[in-house]
Amino acid sequence: MSAVFQKHGVRFEYPTDWSMTEDATATEVCITVSNDTASFWSLTLFFDRPSPEDVAETVVRAFEDEYDSVDVYPTNSDVGSVPAVGADLEFLALDLTNSAYVRVCRTARFTAVVLYQGTDHELARGLPELEAISSTIEFEQSEDWPDFEAREAEDVAGSDHDEDDQDDDLNGDWNGHRHRGGADRDDEDDDP
Repeated sequence: MSAVFQKHGVRFEYPTDWSMTEDATATEVCITVSNDTASFWSLTLFFDRPSPEDVAETVVRAFEDEYDSVDVYPTNSDVGSVPAVGADLEFLALDLTNSAYVRVCRTARFTAVVLYQGTDHELARGLPELEAISSTIEFEQSEDWPDFEAREAEDVAGSDHDEDDQDDDLNGDWNGHRHRGGADRDDEDDDP
């Protein structure tokens, strides 16, 4: 059985035995779910809607400033049904290899950052669970879109929504591979 987070124009499911925290200011909110390992999944919403490319670069820079060796593998994917930019990161922390996955998109209401990470040892078993959380994200796209409570009450799970109002203003091409220290990842083609 899954727990459901449903607030701020976003809905996602997470394992019932995980803990959830929410920190908010006037301009942003961060929701984090975690289990009893060091792995976690978080969603940060920026209500001033900064550029996804700028936010992704800022997140990557923060990792590069924090850790001596960071491999960066930019990617384009979706968060929910919204096109996103981001990166897969590999770095060393406390002599352990870690991976982090950053995805950033912009909707009509906010810019959303999905970040999940853990040690590679933990992720060998836990990555599918973190990705499953991401796969359940739904964003309220406009005032015309039915609210989540009404949709849940009508039990229309799995039905299609009108997503024409989504902001797909992701015109930057955030491709390429960046490496700062450490060894290159063997399983990826480094050609841009």
